[in-house]
Amino acid sequence: GAMETDLVSFVIAGVRHHVPERAVAMMRALPPGTVLELVREPGNAADSNAVAVHYRGRRLGYVPATTARTVARVMDWGTELHAVVDNVMLDGSVKPYPDVFCTVHRVVASKAG
Repeated sequence: GAMETDLVSFVIAGVRHHVPERAVAMMRALPPGTVLELVREPGNAADSNAVAVHYRGRRLGYVPATTARTVARVMDWGTELHAVVDNVMLDGSVKPYPDVFCTVHRVVASKAG
């Protein structure tokens, strides 16, 4: 069922193409538990299943394509999803860009207040 998307984990892809170097320090400092927005990009020429990962309105990168297939389908059914940062590790191959490990969660509607 739709619950299978809960606990789907991924590392944000394409970060070095989307985050300017001056913003890397912010990414490296993202605390675990930080909520990241998942934004569908059905018009994306490279991948119609594209799901961008945003933090405070700034695109950090994308959900990797294999994971995005599932995530996009669920979002297109109208289920609201976001990602939560699990941890941030320095990726030795593309310093200073970090690997941001995230888990997909369903957005639980909070009481309007």
